[in-house]
Amino acid sequence: MVNSFNISKFAKEFNTGCTKTQIKDFNKGEAITTYLVNRNQLCILIFGSADLVRYDINGNRIVTERFAKDAIFGEIFYDVNTNSEFVVEAKEKCKVLFFLYDDINEKCKSNCSYHKVLVSSMPSLIITKIMDLTSRLDLLSRRTTRDKLLRLF
Repeated sequence: MVNSFNISKFAKEFNTGCTKTQIKDFNKGEAITTYLVNRNQLCILIFGSADLVRYDINGNRIVTERFAKDAIFGEIFYDVNTNSEFVVEAKEKCKVLFFLYDDINEKCKSNCSYHKVLVSSMPSLIITKIMDLTSRLDLLSRRTTRDKLLRLF
């Protein structure tokens, strides 16, 4: 499935009059968000790259997922009721669009057109994310390194 929602174009035209969304800038090494509480936060990486990092009980840092431009991420995709802390860290300068998943169906006070575009594009964005996660699960479920490499290439 091809995602028809152009995030870069949307961000350029984005009007701060939308009360349901926020755009924030982050520098390399900064924490973009944490998955400590179930806020139902959904994020779209407008530009830059970031890592989803898990810290286990012993303090070991494990990169769980890598996000590139136009990636979608947030607490709604992961179970936050674990003994590990998840943090999304900027690998370089990033710009991120934030909103709450619960606000998707609620209109802005200003009834802005930008929120309407985001809401109408959300099913496509989520389906793309689910397809990416399913593909990754398929790769990781291969028994041998050879099978994984054959699947990857």
